[in-house]
Amino acid sequence: MTVVMTALVMFVLYHILYRIWPVHSVHKVPMTPGKSFTGRAVVDTRDYQISYKDPYPQAYCLPLAYLKRHAGELPDQPLVLISTNEVEKNMAARVLRKKGFTIEGYAIAGECEECPKVPCMAGS
Repeated sequence: MTVVMTALVMFVLYHILYRIWPVHSVHKVPMTPGKSFTGRAVVDTRDYQISYKDPYPQAYCLPLAYLKRHAGELPDQPLVLISTNEVEKNMAARVLRKKGFTIEGYAIAGECEECPKVPCMAGS
């Protein structure tokens, strides 16, 4: 019984830490308006409902749920990730590294104070 419980606890811990534990050597890059990432492809891993409201120019919109199936459509360049939060960034970086991509950095969307915000359409 203790072996089964130990295995179950280790299984649960592994899956929790897989999402939360930071990915080694993926550093935050400053997100400023008009910044271009020459020689690197930008991959927007946010959901389509979020990324279309706040698009990043020249970014490949490929939500986390679609990364495993469509990673082959990305260019063979180092990647910069745009994610909603740290967990999404960690999961996307791990999936893309398994597919053979180099992740050079990430940015969390919404943390840029100088970036223009999309106006709310609820009041119209």
